[in-house]
Amino acid sequence: MSDVVNSPSHYKRNGVELADVIDAFDLGRWEAQAAQYLFRARFKDHGAFERQDLLKAQWFIARRIAEIEAREP
Repeated sequence: MSDVVNSPSHYKRNGVELADVIDAFDLGRWEAQAAQYLFRARFKDHGAFERQDLLKAQWFIARRIAEIEAREP
C-alpha cells in the first residue's frame, strides 16, 4: 500500500517522484503547480478527472506566461 500523505501513487511513476523533479529542475510556483496537474492527470482516480487536471495545468501555465509578459518592455 502506498503512503497517500507523503508519497501518493499519482505523483510517482517508475520510481520517480514529482517532488524530486520539481527540485531537480528548480521549478517556480506556477510551473510546479502545472507540473503537479500534468503529472497526475491520467493517474489520479484512474483518470476520472484527467480533463479537469489538464485545464488546471493550463491555468497555471497561463499565470506564468502573464508574469513573463508583465516584465517585458
